[in-house]
Amino acid sequence: KYWRNVGVIHLVESVADMNNLASSKLNIDYVPLMTPKLFNLENVNYLTSKRNIAGIIILGANDTASEDKEIPKVYSPDRSCPYDNFGLYVNNSQYQNCKRVTWNPHGSGMLYKSFDFPIFRLRMESDMQKLKECYFKHNVPTNSGELVYPLCAVQMGDFMFTPSNTEVCMRRNIAGSLTSGGFCDPLGDSNVWSTLYPLSAPLQERELIIAAAQLDSISQFYNFAPGVDNDASGFITLLSAAHALGRAKNLNMITKPKKPIMFAFFQGESWDYIGSSRMVYDMERGMFPDDSKSWPSKITLNKIGHFLELRQVGLEDERSLWAHFDPSSGDKSRNNALFAALLKAGTTAGVNISRAASDLPLPPASVQRFLRGDSGLSGLVLTDHKENFTNTYYNSHYDSLNQVKGKLSSQGLENSDSLSQRLTKLATSVARALYLLASDSNSTIDLSKITADEDMTSELLHCFLQNASCSLFQQVVSSSNAKNLPSSAYPRMVGVAQSPNQVTNLTNHLMVYFTGSLLPDITKQSNCKSNSSDNYVYTYMWFQGQDFKNVCFRSTVYYSPAVSPAFLLKDYISKDYSTWTESRWQSVDLKLFLVANPSLQIGIFFGGLCVLALSFILVRILSWRSSILLNHNAE
Repeated sequence: KYWRNVGVIHLVESVADMNNLASSKLNIDYVPLMTPKLFNLENVNYLTSKRNIAGIIILGANDTASEDKEIPKVYSPDRSCPYDNFGLYVNNSQYQNCKRVTWNPHGSGMLYKSFDFPIFRLRMESDMQKLKECYFKHNVPTNSGELVYPLCAVQMGDFMFTPSNTEVCMRRNIAGSLTSGGFCDPLGDSNVWSTLYPLSAPLQERELIIAAAQLDSISQFYNFAPGVDNDASGFITLLSAAHALGRAKNLNMITKPKKPIMFAFFQGESWDYIGSSRMVYDMERGMFPDDSKSWPSKITLNKIGHFLELRQVGLEDERSLWAHFDPSSGDKSRNNALFAALLKAGTTAGVNISRAASDLPLPPASVQRFLRGDSGLSGLVLTDHKENFTNTYYNSHYDSLNQVKGKLSSQGLENSDSLSQRLTKLATSVARALYLLASDSNSTIDLSKITADEDMTSELLHCFLQNASCSLFQQVVSSSNAKNLPSSAYPRMVGVAQSPNQVTNLTNHLMVYFTGSLLPDITKQSNCKSNSSDNYVYTYMWFQGQDFKNVCFRSTVYYSPAVSPAFLLKDYISKDYSTWTESRWQSVDLKLFLVANPSLQIGIFFGGLCVLALSFILVRILSWRSSILLNHNAE
């Protein structure tokens, strides 16, 4: 509806303003200018039921409140039971549809509601000021409640190529189109995974220990999903834990444990577990890490013994983090061993970890996809909530660094201003727990040698959430790429497979930096590559390094596909796998202009018709009399 998204603006800063708009006497299309606090599904539904709404513009919606942009106390546009149709309990009569616990009680589901008009968020203060000035100059009602033309209006351009849904869109892609490349693309990216030590021999059953986190977040507005508690707290903690183990390994402070440790960072989890479901799909078919016969150790689901996942861990509930298990999955002894290792490690690091009720299902988490494939593995999800989410801004643009710090402060927690200190302690706990499990809980291990670095955790928070041109990111890219790092944070919304998210690449590079080995003898980029003796185990990477002098690192860090199996199977209405796609679209634009009184426009239109008619009559008369006129002129 690119050509129809035109409406007169109306400032909505209070409930009274909203009611005035709803009771307007003019039968015209409106575009409400709404403050963040008033923008919710209930109010939008109310306005659309009363007036013709051509679009909505949100004034601000930043992560910090101000006098005229107060943000709501709770706001989550996601569902109250996120990802339930693709999780472990989809066919479980006891737990499906969050029957036991509503994880996201503030979820409105607005994110998945289809509106026939665009919704824009304005970020620049100057743009907001122009709209307000135009409104106050032209659109403020008189004392009698009437509007006087000309009125200030906007045109909102957001044309999308997608015809209706994924099934139709993908089939039209296959059939061909008049557009340059089709109508839509599957959501996707790459997962990042690695092992602390090389997997040079076949794995034994239930031997592998996996620590996982998700890399992506979502919100209603494109590329504006801070996701600080939702995903950043988890994957930054896991990166910090990997750094602690990698440093201890490279400094020979620890020895290779009996069991292998694997780190996994999943992409696309916010869209019904895209990354984890693809990894499970490949493992079930013997195609992980790839489908070639050259890989020395294939990873299948029955090789996984323990699976520790970090979800929302930035806050606390009852002064504790909470360990969740599925009530009916996994061997009880392995579950107990996993929790005991985490509890012991948490105690040594000063982190309080409690076990959730045994009859509670798992909260939304990637491990649900693994347990769907193999209920024998032991899966633990560590969160900052006992039951309902403590994050009242789940999957929204308000899940920001300022809000997490503010929530910690309001709870009276110690060191509330230092999120990095809390995540560092947790990273230490996770790193120690993984090493304990990999060493079969050997009581002689000196866990003090495995300690996360708070400076590193703080730098990770700064780089991922505030400034991507930070020193750490510059160290893990080439000198040419370092120039392109922005001074703001990279967005973490998953894109399409053809355009990988930079967060994915940076996470891969950081894992190489943290867990890989520096090769000081290699001083040329052309020599920084694999050789025949590697047996496909090692990867090599050339980047600037700590002293910005260019270095070569060898590691066991890899990419794997994070595109839903539904698109491999061409099952575009799959009930087992995510089928989300992104429409191809033209540029978004917003035009501000004045509209005249419709009566005046009609008068001008009919006046023009009269002039046109008179012109035809005059031309016809002149045509009839042309011989006389021309002869007269000839004389």
